[in-house]
Amino acid sequence: MRAKTAEEVRDEFLATVHMLAHYWSIQPDKTPREMCDGLAFSILGLLDGVNPGFPPVDVSVINDAAIKADAIENGEDWYEPGMVINGDCHLHELYYNRGK
Repeated sequence: MRAKTAEEVRDEFLATVHMLAHYWSIQPDKTPREMCDGLAFSILGLLDGVNPGFPPVDVSVINDAAIKADAIENGEDWYEPGMVINGDCHLHELYYNRGK
């Protein structure tokens, strides 16, 4: 037994996204918008860890110090490097709470 490699986990993740895309692309009773919403919801659920066999994944902001400093210098809001945006919530649950 061993820990999976980053490449193995990435391959599993992408294979699941491909499967979800295929599933939503063949739903005959759904409008294109409903299919897109279904795919988005399913991918967010995958990140949230509600898809059997795949663990939750943190979604974090990647931003370097120079970009942050530049935003501050210009009087702009900035993205805090390393901030996890789904640490205290499930993104798939919030998806439909947003306006369409």
